[in-house]
Amino acid sequence: MKRDEIQIARSKGESSKLKSRELQKIFSNIAAEWFNVRMKDKAQNYLDTVKIRLHKYILPAFGDSDIEKIKLRDVLELCRKIESFGYVETARRIKIIFGQIFRYAIAAWLAEYFNERVKLMQWWADYMDVLAE
Repeated sequence: MKRDEIQIARSKGESSKLKSRELQKIFSNIAAEWFNVRMKDKAQNYLDTVKIRLHKYILPAFGDSDIEKIKLRDVLELCRKIESFGYVETARRIKIIFGQIFRYAIAAWLAEYFNERVKLMQWWADYMDVLAE
């Protein structure tokens, strides 16, 4: 369910019709769960850096999206946009965060379809190899 559909349903008082499974697949919910579960034993500086990257780059673009509908090209567009500002390392780290969140979702059975994630990881590895040459 998209953000607009959720807002319309809430405005009509139909929030009880929103299935918990649909809410579990919202990227921002999965990212928050991943952060709380996987980042709890990390250093505070690292936690702050990841939070900034999530809130500045990732969540504005994908926060309200169904994780199963996020496509490789969408993530690549975001990374290329970040790279166009000269932040190549930040784009690489954003890709790493995406990969961690997608792997967490798959492991937690929150996302059933992950071919796009596999393609993303392979593309990024190939891309970084080209940059290193």
